[in-house]
Amino acid sequence: MTHPNPLQTRFSGSASLVSRMPLVRLFFTIAAPLLFSPSPFPFLPLKTHCLAIQLGKPQGSPPASQKEAIRDTGVSHQKGEPSDSSSEPKPQGTVAETPGAASAAAAEVGRPSRSSAGPGKKKRGPSLFTEETMGPSKRHPCLKTLAAAVERFQAQHLTGRDAAKAFVDAIQECGIQVVASDYDRTAISVHSGGSARRDDLSVLEALTPDFKLLGEELTRRNIPIYFVTFSDKGENRGDRIAAGPLVEATLKASNANFEAQGVFGYYPPFYSEPEDYAPLGLSAPMPTDKSFHIQQVSKASGVPEDKILLLDDDRANCVNFCRSGGAAIHVSGHEGFDFGAVRVVVKPSLIMQ
Repeated sequence: MTHPNPLQTRFSGSASLVSRMPLVRLFFTIAAPLLFSPSPFPFLPLKTHCLAIQLGKPQGSPPASQKEAIRDTGVSHQKGEPSDSSSEPKPQGTVAETPGAASAAAAEVGRPSRSSAGPGKKKRGPSLFTEETMGPSKRHPCLKTLAAAVERFQAQHLTGRDAAKAFVDAIQECGIQVVASDYDRTAISVHSGGSARRDDLSVLEALTPDFKLLGEELTRRNIPIYFVTFSDKGENRGDRIAAGPLVEATLKASNANFEAQGVFGYYPPFYSEPEDYAPLGLSAPMPTDKSFHIQQVSKASGVPEDKILLLDDDRANCVNFCRSGGAAIHVSGHEGFDFGAVRVVVKPSLIMQ
């Protein structure tokens, strides 16, 4: 018979307690600080702990020391004691903000600022369409009258020679003495790309029926017609023709009963260097619109630019001429000149058309 070891007997009752010691130590290490500490993150490093506290603060709230200073300042104001607020900056978002600072803060977060005109009224900014924002512009005195006349005969659904007569009547009443027309997708219904082969009938026979009638009516009333095109005269090479020869071949192949008084064919990017634009009398690169072309028409005809009508399918060319005080008609539809698809440009801005 064996007797139990006294030491084993003495400590056998505490074996379960010893096995529970790691759990007890874990409780006092982690759980107890969470339960009894005022901080929600007592086990984090001090720097992280401060950051966690700052995350809970509303944006723009001052530190505690500044709050106490503000509280003391408020108390002194209540007691009637003067305080010098100019020497110390006031934290943003406190009650000591000025109205201007409050407006700036409201603007930063996207709230409309209020003006002195009264509550609920937004402060009006500068007008978008002024000479400061768009540059100076002149207005042809007859644009609205011409636009009304064109819209009137279009509303009557006039076609053919009747439409041609009504159109020329309208421009004559507006004082127009010369017509300057684009070539591609204006006089013709397609785009030549600036040049064409001498036997390319798809281009040479593409003069639109309404443009033929317009040319005949203008000739009958002794109103000359010039062509202003980006088809450059320098592109006449080999079996390809451009500018003047291209226009003349088109009028012949299309059996037109009128002639062009002149053709001015210049592609502005070809005249961006001094050795290219200086021989033309320019002191700077050629403008990218039709302004130089129309100047040549004015010189050749002796007619001022405000008596010249521009026909063009490029709205930008029309708008730029309108801004300079000219009269322009936009040829829309991308199928060439059609009395039913023309529109007088009356506003000196592309976004206002």
